[in-house]
Amino acid sequence: MKRPKIRCLLMAAIVFSGIAGSGVAQVAPQIGYVFPSGGQAGTTIDVRVGGYNFTPDMQFFVHDPRIKLEILGPSGDILITPPPYWKGDKCNTGDPPLAREIPARITVPAGLPAETIQWQLASANGASGTGQFVISNESEVVENELRGAEPQLLSGFPVTVSGRLSRIEEVDQYRLVVQEHGLVNCELFAHRLGTSIHGVLEARDAAGNMVADVVDTEGIDPVLTFPADAGEQYIVSVRDLDFPETDPSCIGFGSRRALG
Repeated sequence: MKRPKIRCLLMAAIVFSGIAGSGVAQVAPQIGYVFPSGGQAGTTIDVRVGGYNFTPDMQFFVHDPRIKLEILGPSGDILITPPPYWKGDKCNTGDPPLAREIPARITVPAGLPAETIQWQLASANGASGTGQFVISNESEVVENELRGAEPQLLSGFPVTVSGRLSRIEEVDQYRLVVQEHGLVNCELFAHRLGTSIHGVLEARDAAGNMVADVVDTEGIDPVLTFPADAGEQYIVSVRDLDFPETDPSCIGFGSRRALG
């Protein structure tokens, strides 16, 4: 039996808001994310690097001499978290740092194996921790953040999807039609990329009926496998466990906001 495969590569770019700290303290830069969070070998990818405590003297490093990282412009405006905000216990947490984004370009030469590389920031105030950028040898798709509520069409498997959850209530949805009967595997990359969300993967048929779902309750990126019939349409969704859908039959729930 053939096994069409979808691997969802998710980087959740949480847009933080909060109160700026003292301007006297010198704080090292912190990495937040790079979006898209991966790319195919032999391609050049325009990305947005998100992080905190950016300064004009900041430098960027890739821990692999084969990879080229170019900075295309200065850091943008502070990113303010759109509503709704956290409910329950999380609403009592302290104010997080303020995020900014910098436009950049990553060039990955052909012939590299599928692997994860490290990148890092540094300034006169110190060095950040390391972040991850995933290199693949399969088709790459980037989430269309301006598509509204319509699920994004995926075709040609295997495929890696780079997406992000830019607000708490967001549910990213992808529509797929497989050509032959078989099993579809959906693998979520979140914790492996340094993102702390507990992801939920759901698969529904064209009528909105649940086919299969999997929930990350232990901090381990989930894998969803479900049987698919040839020529039938399925919707695969990705969301954060801490903000579930109120209506299980809802398709297209939530809204999206382009960042930067």
